[in-house]
Amino acid sequence: MKIRLCLLTLFAASQWALGQEIGDYISKYTAENGKGYMQPLADVFGADLNSGLFQGSKLSQAGFHLTIGVKGVMARIGDDLRTFKATTEEPFSPTQTATVPTIFGKDEAVSVTGAGGTVYNFPGGFDMDMMPLVIPQATIGTLLGTEATVRYFMANLGEDIGDLKLAGIGVRHSISQYLPLLPIDVSVGYFTQKFSVGEFVEAQAVYYGAQVGKTLGILCLYGGAGYESTEVTVAYDQEKDVESSRVSFDMKSEDQLRFTVGVGLNLVFLKIHADYNIASQKTLCAGIGFGW
Repeated sequence: MKIRLCLLTLFAASQWALGQEIGDYISKYTAENGKGYMQPLADVFGADLNSGLFQGSKLSQAGFHLTIGVKGVMARIGDDLRTFKATTEEPFSPTQTATVPTIFGKDEAVSVTGAGGTVYNFPGGFDMDMMPLVIPQATIGTLLGTEATVRYFMANLGEDIGDLKLAGIGVRHSISQYLPLLPIDVSVGYFTQKFSVGEFVEAQAVYYGAQVGKTLGILCLYGGAGYESTEVTVAYDQEKDVESSRVSFDMKSEDQLRFTVGVGLNLVFLKIHADYNIASQKTLCAGIGFGW
């Protein structure tokens, strides 16, 4: 499998742009070790994807508006996501367990010695402290107090890899339109996104929750609480001597509570916002959009 780390045209500022290949590392693992190696990516990538889905909470009952822009998200990689327990694989003997790097861990292999002086090498990671993500997004509304949000990106990464695709859609509905005496704006929303890289990686992220906000002139203060989950499927060819076998496994980040606090500025046709997302994986998000 050759998923180049430049694969993430979306991950513009990432150290992944060094052009190294995930496949060279993970192809040395079977499903169980491969899952431990890649699980932190599923957790962090899902948290990034579920950021920046809303800006404020005020939704009019009717009237056309359209905003097109980009969201920049940054997740910090904690120490707990940089190592995992891996087990040597056959025919290496005797079986041993070691603490080794995940995909985000140090870029140094870990070696253990077996019978007859044989050596088993666990591959290193990419030594990442942060995982950035840039996402294009458009929002259109409103009809009966409802607006829709769309995310889409596609790039061809060559014949060996295939297409990188990101597609997402979500809806938000105003609750405060039914409660005119409320001093704040309240809405609820549901968002789902799919991401794929050729036949190697497929991911789906879901977020649903409630949002609150208060608009004071051009300033908007907002927050939200909801649940998020991510599912990732990885498939690759494991190399063993001259032979290879297809390995596939699923990774899940179960429903996790997520809180958001943010501030935005609405400057006629320019909209800017920044927010902080508090969950098991915290993220910072900033966005800029043009519209009316």
